[in-house]
Parts: sequence; structure tokens; C-alpha cells
Amino acid sequence: VDGPVIDLSSPLPLLDSDDLVLDGYDCAGCGAVSENTNEPADGFNLQIGPTIDGSGLSSAEPLLSIDADNVQVRGLNLRNGPAAAVSVDGDDNVIEGCLIGTDRDGLTAAPNQVGIEVLDDEGTVIGPYNVISGNLDEGIYLGGDNPDFGEIVGNLIGTDITADAALGNGGHGIEAWGPGGSSVLRYWDVGDGTTSGANIISGNGESGIYHFRRVSTWDVLGNSIGTNGANTEAIPNGEYGVRLEGDSGSDRVPRYTDFEDNVISGNTLAGVYATDCRDADFVRNFVGTDPTGLLDLGNGEEGFYLLSLSEDHLEDFTIGGYTEVDANTIAFNAGDGVRLRRDGSQQNRNNAVLINTYYGNGGLAVDLEAASSGDGPGDPGPGGCGNDTSYGNRGASEPVINTALIDGADLTIAGTAC
Repeated sequence: VDGPVIDLSSPLPLLDSDDLVLDGYDCAGCGAVSENTNEPADGFNLQIGPTIDGSGLSSAEPLLSIDADNVQVRGLNLRNGPAAAVSVDGDDNVIEGCLIGTDRDGLTAAPNQVGIEVLDDEGTVIGPYNVISGNLDEGIYLGGDNPDFGEIVGNLIGTDITADAALGNGGHGIEAWGPGGSSVLRYWDVGDGTTSGANIISGNGESGIYHFRRVSTWDVLGNSIGTNGANTEAIPNGEYGVRLEGDSGSDRVPRYTDFEDNVISGNTLAGVYATDCRDADFVRNFVGTDPTGLLDLGNGEEGFYLLSLSEDHLEDFTIGGYTEVDANTIAFNAGDGVRLRRDGSQQNRNNAVLINTYYGNGGLAVDLEAASSGDGPGDPGPGGCGNDTSYGNRGASEPVINTALIDGADLTIAGTAC
């Protein structure tokens, strides 16, 4: 834990030279330093290099500002900054193996205003093996001039270094603030579907992942959102696991994001909350439970809550798949498993709730809710079809099951559906 501390009284120079490596693990005067050898789920065992401390800065400047390409920052403890710990404006930069917003032990908050902000250009890689926790606002903020083609892999975002206790950022774990005009903030991967690339995004004051306005074409693969690294206990995000939110105007909505093989459990409100946005697919996720499906790690409200308000339609979501292989497990949530509601001028329509597994939820498995009443479908009644836009999912009502017959290993269900 001991090591050199650089106490800043004025901002460091801008990093504006390409192909620079700032490597805290290559530090002759730092004592014992070593890189992490653990999976994120097990917490990190790194021994950090130098500390850069911004407690003495009087102006709100980042601790490190990158305005160049192919810069690597690794093995640093970045703490107590009055703005972002790292601000990125360049192509193909990498931040890995750092403690950002914590003390040198990774157990105690030493907050920056923001952990990492990425403001422009392409190809930023955040990870692996950063602890981005304890910051006052967002752990990771993506915005500005629409940085594209980035990766966030193998980090602890909102937990301490053990991945077993909360050390939350005050805002969202990851916030993507899309533009208000015609451009798009697009092509980011959060996790890569492997255990070494999984992010633990838990314990944050607001939501684990937040998309606002024109955020497009993300893959969110194999992360834990609202639990510890082992997926055995809840470490709730203070709002939702995932929040997708549109804005007023023409097509100012999140879209085209795939969520696959994540655990989205233990969060204070719904696991997934979406308003006025479109085209998100959810397959093979565990929402309210762990990957065994046995543990009660229910979210505090619904598993999924899809809500159309007054900004844009909520449409073209897919929850589950056409075979059991792509089913989500939606269990133990305090409210409905999946809730669809219209409560504004825009429509909730064309959403496919396919094959999923539901059990132990406090409400209905799938609730198509009328705007003017409580749980249950609006008019038309069970088994009916219509095009009345005053309630969830544009006229689809709940199916009617007439018979369910078991013959050996086969279950045959007959009924009617819209």
C-alpha cells in the first residue's frame, strides 16, 4: 500500500504526444508493485504504483488530460481530483490497472468529481483491471463530441477492490449522454462475454448503466449489475440496473443495443427501466437472480419496466428468444417480471416478449397495463386483439391457456393469443 504520492498544487501538463506510455508498474522507486492476476469476480490483487493526488488543486482541471493518440495510462492511483481523474480526447487510448477515486488500498473512497470522461474521437479502451469507485458523480462519463468505437472491459465500477463491498460512485456507474442533434454516440462494448472481460457495476448512487438521447449500437455482454463479483449477494445500484431514456425532439432516443448474458439483480428499483426509446434486445440475462437461478437477488421493483411517456414511442424491444437457449431468467423481483405501460402521448408498441423463464416475482409474469387502471390488461379482454393505443403494447392482451398436458418429457399447451 505504501508508495510515492505526487501532491499537485497546479495542473499537470496536457498529454499531447502520441504513442506515450505512462506506466506506474514500471517504477524503480515505488517499492513492491505488481499487476493484477485475478478475474474481476474475485477482486483485484494489484499493488499500485504512484499516487497523483489533486487535493491541492484550486481549479477544476482533470488530473490527467489526454489530447493525443495511442496513449497508455496504467498502474496509477488517481484520487481527490476536483474534476475528472482522466479526461480523454484522442484515438486509441488505453486506461488499465488503475485505482480511480479510491485510496491506495482500494478500500477507501478518495473521490474525484468524475472517474473517467471520454469526450471525443475513437477507440478508447477502459480496462482491464481498473477500480473506478468512490467518485462524486459518474464512474465513467461518455459525451462531448460523441466518442465512438470504445470498450469498457474487466473493471470494478462502484465496488471496492475486493468486488465484495460497495464503494459507489455518486452518480451512474456508466453514463452515455448522447447528442441532441443528428449525430450519434455509438459502437461501445461493455464487457466482452468472457469472465476476464466482465465488469462489476454495482453500488453506485444512481443507475449502473444510463443511456440518454442518441446512444446507439452497444453490446453489453456478461456483466454483473447490482451484485458482488460472485453473484451471490446484492450490492444495489441506487436506482436501476440499466436505464434507457429518450428526450423530446425528432428521434432523440437510445437504440440498437444488445444485452446478453448479464446478471441484472439486486438493484433498488427495476432491473431494466426504459422510457421513450427503441430497438433493444435482451437474451440470456438473469434478472433478479444469479446464474444458477436459485438465489433470491430480486430487484426492488420490476424485472423489466418498459414505459412510454410523451417524448417518443417505446418500441421494438425484444425480451427473450424463439428457443429456450435465448431465454432470460426473470425471478424474485418485487414487482412484475415484465411490465409494459403507456402513460403519455406516445405509444408502447411492437415489443416482443418471447420465451423466458419466470418465477417468484411479486406481480405478474408479463403485465400489459392500462394507462387508467392498475395491474392487468386494458380492453380488449383476454385473448382479444385490437389497435387501441391507450394501453401497453398497442392492443396485445394476455393469452388464454385452455389446456396444459404433460406426456413424458413433453408439455403441450393450447390456448389463444393475440
